[in-house]
Amino acid sequence: MSGTNPVLVAGAPLAWTAELAAPDTPHAARVFLCQQLLVVGTEAQVPLLAKMLDDPQTAEIARYTLDAIGGEASLAALRGALARLQGPPLVGVINSLGLRRDGQSVGPLTALLAQADPQLTAAAADALGKIATADAAAALQKSSVAPQAEIPLHNARLQCAERLAAAGDVATAVRIYEAIWASDAPTARRLGGLVGLAKAAPDKA
Repeated sequence: MSGTNPVLVAGAPLAWTAELAAPDTPHAARVFLCQQLLVVGTEAQVPLLAKMLDDPQTAEIARYTLDAIGGEASLAALRGALARLQGPPLVGVINSLGLRRDGQSVGPLTALLAQADPQLTAAAADALGKIATADAAAALQKSSVAPQAEIPLHNARLQCAERLAAAGDVATAVRIYEAIWASDAPTARRLGGLVGLAKAAPDKA
């Protein structure tokens, strides 16, 4: 097979899946195989990649591969990992769900806003800001967080409002901006609400 691109060899993904599943496959080989699946992976590899999220050594590359595969199966795998992961792997999964704007993650992400870990809270808030549905906006509006996560929550509210306005839901965006402007937050943060309001509804500003 001299000169043949290995990622295009027929049946290669099936062989790679078997190699990934083998308990004695070295870590470097697992990373390499996932890099190939970034190009040709399918939903058939999702269950195995979901298991790899549980290993801190392979969680990151497995998550990247799930994102590359796309589709509902990979989203469901990431969503299911929210309840069992901790630390950086959990933050990574939260980031992926935010970037992919998974509306079904709003509930579990909202629950994570109550966590004591400010890094986790900040990641959940940012993800909700990116998802930017009416439910995500409501979650961000009613949540209170530890002082260390107040700025990320504020930024997530602004991001959510901006995305909602761009998508045509100006009314919800205006409510967010008005709440920020009317809050007792420091003036610099409140001004973010006024600026957003001026863009979304100049007459109200």
